Formats: sequence, C-alpha cells, structure tokens
Amino acid sequence: MNYSATDLDDLIVLCKKKNTQAQMEVYNRFHKNMYHTSLNILGNNTDAEDIMHDSFIVAFSKLNQYKGKNQFAGWLKQIVINKSLNLYKKNKRYTLDENIHLKLKENDNSHNDNKEEKINTVFAGLSKIKEKYQTAISLYYLEGYSYEEIGEILNISQSNCRILIHRGKLMLKKYIDERKTNN
Repeated sequence: MNYSATDLDDLIVLCKKKNTQAQMEVYNRFHKNMYHTSLNILGNNTDAEDIMHDSFIVAFSKLNQYKGKNQFAGWLKQIVINKSLNLYKKNKRYTLDENIHLKLKENDNSHNDNKEEKINTVFAGLSKIKEKYQTAISLYYLEGYSYEEIGEILNISQSNCRILIHRGKLMLKKYIDERKTNN
C-alpha cells in the first residue's frame, strides 16, 4: 500500500497497530522538522538527531496518549522540546542563540556579564515551573511560534496561551530574582 497519500489520522491508527510501514511514513513526514526543533535548542547535530529518533520511539510507544484531530505534529514537537530541554539541562555544555537568551531575560535588568551563568539560571528556572508553562514558554521563545500557533498545538485559545506565557514569565522572573537575592 502506498502510504504517501494516506491521511495522517489513518496512518496513526495503523501506527497504533505497530504497522512499521505506517510508522516509517509518519517518520518521513515529520523527522526533518523535529530534527530542526531539537537542533535549535541543542545546537549540536549528533544530539539533535539522537533526540529526534528517541522522540519518535517515545511517540510510537505512547500513541494511546495522542488525542487525534490532526495535532500530531504539535504533540510530537512537545516530546522533542521536552527531551531536548532535559538533555540541555543535563549536559549544560550547549550554547543558545543570543536572541533567545535576551528574549527570556527581557525583564531582567541585571548587569551580570556571565552569559553561561544567566542561561543556566534561566533553564534552572524553567525546570522549576509547571510543565504547561514550561512548554508554552519554550514554544514561544525557543521555537518562535505565535500565540495562535501555540494555541493550536496545545489545544487552547489564543488568550489562554497569552496567559500561560505571561504567568510562566512571572514565575521564571520570580525564580531568577530569588536566586539573585540568595547569591
């Protein structure tokens, strides 16, 4: 059967039945975007490729958690982002684009020039906030998605998306301010 013209929902049903050809077609449709998502976070080709492959393995093994409605790409991207952020936090040897760092720190008036320390503080703060806020902030600041796109990925309204990002930023800022006070 030629799966290239098959509807994504039909492919997912086949993937749930462990159909390897359907899984390969899903992989072929999404692997480049997922690789680039991970690469944007990690900045390392080898690790981004590993994360991308691991994410597909996780996705295929947890397809029962996927809710359908053609949001598979967003669901898969969340897995990739979370796995990438976890690896980044674990290794802390990767560097982020200066713009990402500045966006996350836009409310921080600190004059500390130690970029790596600031990045580590931001990621430590991200790990301390609830996952829903962490995901929204990551999609907005690290991936550059709009409020509307994030709303579609997370299956929430655009206004709820704005609220999630705003509250997440406040929690992140509070963590960073507390950390500065304690140091």
